[in-house]
Amino acid sequence: MKILKNKKVIFAVTIGLLFCILIFKIETILTKFAFFFTIDNPSRNAEVVLVLSGNPITRIPRAIELVNNGFANKILITSPKPLSSVFNFESMNNLDIIKKISESKKFSKEILTIPSLKGGATSTFDEAYDFYEYNIKSGQYNKIILVTDFYHTRRSLLAFNKVFKKSGVQFEAAAAYNDIFNESNWWKTDLGIATYIIEPIKLFIYFFSSSNAKFINNH
Repeated sequence: MKILKNKKVIFAVTIGLLFCILIFKIETILTKFAFFFTIDNPSRNAEVVLVLSGNPITRIPRAIELVNNGFANKILITSPKPLSSVFNFESMNNLDIIKKISESKKFSKEILTIPSLKGGATSTFDEAYDFYEYNIKSGQYNKIILVTDFYHTRRSLLAFNKVFKKSGVQFEAAAAYNDIFNESNWWKTDLGIATYIIEPIKLFIYFFSSSNAKFINNH
């Protein structure tokens, strides 16, 4: 009985120590988890910066920064699906915001929009296929920097590399950050928590597919 009691004490102490270690290390664990989704590897001599659909307030300044620092000399943006097929709200808002950002940054180069194959991209795979078609017709860019939100960079590269498989086209990613959360504090905001709940699921689906999943409706 004494041996059994000692084993229970040792087990309880061990569990307690492991729990304490977890508590003290939880921020490190959560941070490393988030950094897995971030790839920020732009290099010079790219031919174009491609800004994916999403928040232009974070992504366009990052693209302008890359061009101004000599990483590329041209910016393209993908075409998102309008919020309304009648009023085309999203496209108008994005273009207006992009114009204002360019003016505030004193960026004089034209930012061109690539056409969509389906009236507006609803996923990263849509954007990859849109750019694939555009790239064939535009003279074959061979080195492209994708600009998107930091937590979206790994999945974006995965999608574009799948669509452009065996094409010889090289993709790199440039992470755009916001003022709300990053890899080191995402669990302290509702937006950060929501992001890192859904992003692993999306990445898992993208890993096993080369187009939009049939069982998910993208909007």
